[in-house]
Amino acid sequence: MKRLVILLVAAVLCIALIACVSHDTRTSDVPERITEESAMKEAVKDEVKEEPKEEVKEEVKEEPEHLNLKSGDYTIVYPKGVSTHTRLAAEMLGEKLVISSGDDESVPAGEFEILVGETNRGNAGDNPGLYDYTIKAEGSKLVISGGCDDALTGAMTYLMRSGEFTPENAPADFSYSFDGADDREEYIADPDRFIPNWTYLFEVPEWMRDFEETLATIRDPDGRMIASCHRGDAMNYPENSIEALISCILMGADNIEMDARPTKDGVLVLLHDETLSRTTDCRMKKGKNGLPESEYLSDWTFEQVRQLCLLDLGGKATDYVIPTMEEALTVCCERTTIRFDKAEVWDWDTQMYPLIKKTEAYRSCVLNFDYPLEKRFKIREEILADSGYDVPMFHHFATDRKDTWAADTAMFKEKGITAIAWWNWAASSMKRLMMTTAPELEAVRNDIRIYVQPHILNGGTESYGVFDMLLEGGCNCMLLDKALSAQMYIAKNFTPTEY
Repeated sequence: MKRLVILLVAAVLCIALIACVSHDTRTSDVPERITEESAMKEAVKDEVKEEPKEEVKEEVKEEPEHLNLKSGDYTIVYPKGVSTHTRLAAEMLGEKLVISSGDDESVPAGEFEILVGETNRGNAGDNPGLYDYTIKAEGSKLVISGGCDDALTGAMTYLMRSGEFTPENAPADFSYSFDGADDREEYIADPDRFIPNWTYLFEVPEWMRDFEETLATIRDPDGRMIASCHRGDAMNYPENSIEALISCILMGADNIEMDARPTKDGVLVLLHDETLSRTTDCRMKKGKNGLPESEYLSDWTFEQVRQLCLLDLGGKATDYVIPTMEEALTVCCERTTIRFDKAEVWDWDTQMYPLIKKTEAYRSCVLNFDYPLEKRFKIREEILADSGYDVPMFHHFATDRKDTWAADTAMFKEKGITAIAWWNWAASSMKRLMMTTAPELEAVRNDIRIYVQPHILNGGTESYGVFDMLLEGGCNCMLLDKALSAQMYIAKNFTPTEY
């Protein structure tokens, strides 16, 4: 029995020992297996872990900081069928920039282009007023938009003549616009801010812009030719507009003939006809928005007149408006002289002279022949007393009273008055008249200027040949429609008057 108990105890101890050993083995194995699994998982992670991606930057084409329009890469492109003036302006701009030019059908599309107007490149751009334009850099291109071909020509003229623009270093965000309505006050104050559309054709000699030379020339009866511009530069801008006057000033005109009429409320404005219909869009606007039904200027107040737009030669409405005489005097003062027309419809003492005194435009006055001689003498004395300036005056040489020419000329000379003899005849018959009045002309030509009017509709008789014929006959002062042609003739054939 005792032996049996010992055996049982021994068996129990063996079982307990086996259980302990088995337990130790399992427990000691757990951390190892955990460590292995973790290592395996980490290894797998390492295998599938994506490499950090390098940041791929989308390639953005950098805009140039400047445009070098003279680099030789550029081409000027204009629409096929543009006016001759616009094409010539493009060619001259190309010559200045030393680059080529051509129409949009003959020039292949390229990256570097100066696009003029509505080409087939789809660059219509802004929609400015008739004579307005914009110039804007768009990427590597320069886009020019304008209301008409003359506006496009004006824009290219700006690029050629403006000191504010450097084509070899133009800012990439370059933008310039001309708006007659918005810029008007600026160029009235400073006419040199206005760039006429003809500037690319004619580089005006410095002496032709010298006002003192103009005054000396007017006082020299046997001096160089004088062109009096009929209603301003009416070939390029609406007649009697402030823009037409400034254009004449910038081409060096010695004299501008302009017409003045009073509005219903007494404001002197520039207008030739008694009605508004020929030169403005009155017919489209009259009777609307409180405007008068009448077409007569005398029925419109100045405020109402300012709501009308001047028409160009083709009858298209521009952004330009009827100017006041005060504005005209402001731009002409000490820059050119004025012949005031239509004196029968305005009063010198109450309407015209107060404006001359206000603008101090005494030296820009040349008295017209509309007033009787004694009235002109009185006005001359008044201006002399107020300003110290001895104003010149026109005097009518009637063709049927040629026997009085010598006596009238002697009278002006005796009084020390600078007179200009106004001979109202068309150039088409001038040659015959000069032949029949040759002795009378010869007798006075060295003592008084002879002023003639060779202009007819559209300046049809204003050729260099006509100028030569008139000058040879002693007529050295001419009222002309083609102001630019006359100024180019003067620049080519004459030298400045000494003073």
